[in-house]
Amino acid sequence: KAGDKDAFDSALNNLREQQESLESQSKGKPNQFVSEENIKQAGEYADNVSQTIKDLKNQWKTSQQAAAPAKKTALWTDYYSDDYVRPTAPYYDPELTGSDAWFDAIDLSFEIIAGIFNPSNPEGYTGSEVTATPSTRTLGDISVDKRGSILGFNSELRIPLGEVPNVVPNVMPNLFPNLYANNRKPNYWDIILGVDIERAEVNEAQSTHVTGGRDLLLVGVGAGPNPSGFVVPAVNSTVTDITYDAEYDYNRYRFGVGKTLDMPNSEDDIQIRPFGGIEYGDFESWQTFTGVTNAGTLPFSYTTGVNNDFIAPFVGVELSARPQILSSALQIPVELNSSFSFAYTFNNARGTDTLNVTGFTPGTANISNDDHTHDITAEIGVTLFPDAPFNVTLGGQYENVGNIPDVTRIGSAPSELSFDDAHTFVGTLRTTFTF
Repeated sequence: KAGDKDAFDSALNNLREQQESLESQSKGKPNQFVSEENIKQAGEYADNVSQTIKDLKNQWKTSQQAAAPAKKTALWTDYYSDDYVRPTAPYYDPELTGSDAWFDAIDLSFEIIAGIFNPSNPEGYTGSEVTATPSTRTLGDISVDKRGSILGFNSELRIPLGEVPNVVPNVMPNLFPNLYANNRKPNYWDIILGVDIERAEVNEAQSTHVTGGRDLLLVGVGAGPNPSGFVVPAVNSTVTDITYDAEYDYNRYRFGVGKTLDMPNSEDDIQIRPFGGIEYGDFESWQTFTGVTNAGTLPFSYTTGVNNDFIAPFVGVELSARPQILSSALQIPVELNSSFSFAYTFNNARGTDTLNVTGFTPGTANISNDDHTHDITAEIGVTLFPDAPFNVTLGGQYENVGNIPDVTRIGSAPSELSFDDAHTFVGTLRTTFTF
């Protein structure tokens, strides 16, 4: 404060005057009143006062840095300097007004994910039948165990809002006074702006499928010149060169808010951050199943394309902690992170399903589904140098995606579009810049 600064300057001035007086005495000559020993002691005292002034100035500078809010900008080269101030939580000073009242530490993160993409249920694309009495028909003769890869890029901008006085009531300390003891103020908010771009691929193949003496059904999609499909006699019903290829493209954009709660009386610096918001996404998928039958003369394929626009409200919670024992063991600052989120997704899916058989006109059915699904995401990570203006987080993530397109074909009836689950297990590498 200004008054404290004036008192400190006045005290330093008094010390400087004493230093100058002692230095003047140390330059004098011995006489009947001043001995040579007195002159020597005056020089030593002058040096001591000079050092005291330096120490006090350094202590004052350190105390002001500790009390000051974070700098608005902090470069990596400043991190280890004496002037660096940790850009942690946003700070609101009610004694200030206007833009000067806000001090922010904006986080911009970039994350790369790579791992396994596994739709949960394999699909059957053909069937078989026995025409003798009693006749029997089985769908789903040929199925593939679908498992592929996923690669993605995520970015998030987190903008602090400070305490948001007189706008959002700070109800938590009132509800849990024991949790927020010692005049702690864990009540700052932030805005979330994020974008995710992810791509998954599945490529499976098998060489041969034999129907075991039964006729083979190429099940129709309910449209075209042969809506019920085709029947291949048992003698020629062996299927070869079977492939399944699928691509899934996810583009997601999210907006939300979060509130960081700093847990008091914790030696490991624990923070909890509940958050929520809404996400808009565009999900496109292409699936192709191919094979060759009729003694190698009748190639066929099922091709499905779906575009799904969806809106998903989401809620979640983040937890971070800095175990002292771990930081001591690694000899570097370390933070453990974890998060869990749930999204309720409203889907608007449209597409086509086509059966191609060599020598025949393709049959294409329009498919659609408006339904709600849900996503669950859990993530863990370790952040190195969490207070630095540039840090790195290594982690892993599991996500259950509920709106993977799944097509059912039963013959003359039109193909039906529903949603299936997919499980993703990925490793994550995130870099975060703090401004």
